[in-house]
Amino acid sequence: SAVLDRDGLSQDMSDAMIRLAKDIQSDFELTELLIRSVDSRAPGSALSPAFFEAASTISSDFERKRVLTAAARRSGGNQALLDQVLQSIGEIESNFERAEVLRAVAAEYPPNQPLPATYVQAASSMSGSFEQRGVLVSVLERQPSPATVASLLEAAGEISSDFERAEFLVAVARKTTL
Repeated sequence: SAVLDRDGLSQDMSDAMIRLAKDIQSDFELTELLIRSVDSRAPGSALSPAFFEAASTISSDFERKRVLTAAARRSGGNQALLDQVLQSIGEIESNFERAEVLRAVAAEYPPNQPLPATYVQAASSMSGSFEQRGVLVSVLERQPSPATVASLLEAAGEISSDFERAEFLVAVARKTTL
């Protein structure tokens, strides 16, 4: 992975290396390589489909979370890149790991922009009510637009625990001025 840190490595060469790397069997080694690839790019620069194809071969939810979180944090608010991260989140089964990626994505979206439907869908599809509430409340911390709050309320309809749903609604009442 040291070669990815080299100045002057073309995007085509980097993408070719990532396409080859997707056959690496070790989740840890592939994760480290993909994170180095993300870190070697300018913030906000696009990641190739090969990057996300390689990430999809990682079977560990923890390692996949590390890769997608790194991509989100390096996105520079690039909404197309954040959308790619959201599309890749569906393969993460762990509610905790999925919530971590969703928090990283939400932190990069401009607060005055509504979160995309893919975000709300990913949050709604989690089976853990505690994690769902945590993700939705973390968005409230950003002083979201009324449109985003409406999206969060829609997503909260999928929270199965009465307690967690009530806690979310209390948080909305405390943290927003609708």
